[in-house]
Amino acid sequence: MKQRGFTLIELLWVLVIAALLMVLVLLAIQQGRNSRKDNDREADAARYLNATKTWTSDNNGNLPGLGDINNIVTTYIGNTFVNPEGVPWSLVWSASQPPGFSPATNEMVIGSGNVKCDSSGVVPGGGSRQVAVAVLLESGNVYCVTQ
Repeated sequence: MKQRGFTLIELLWVLVIAALLMVLVLLAIQQGRNSRKDNDREADAARYLNATKTWTSDNNGNLPGLGDINNIVTTYIGNTFVNPEGVPWSLVWSASQPPGFSPATNEMVIGSGNVKCDSSGVVPGGGSRQVAVAVLLESGNVYCVTQ
């Protein structure tokens, strides 16, 4: 009489394939989360830059200085300026950092005056009327935007 059912080897193959599919799904979910966090960081940098434009307009065209970076948040953005992890952004003035300084996970590096963006973040050069904002992305790359 012939028995019906699967052999142990066939069941093991099914389990291996199911486990591989589960790993692929989990990797795709994590990549989606990282992409969302990067989009949020980029949007926060742009939001700070827009607040800086408003601050500059309200202050007779003067660019912000070290003492102004936190005031811009409280006045033009509000107390809910947090990174994708829900932690308030730590605002770092670029001129007080060594050349080649890159932001840490919860830092937003801000510079004004003769600044520009490069792969490490905000660096000197680029023009006397620039404002630059840099944040660290999940990939380890630095996103920097200027006005």
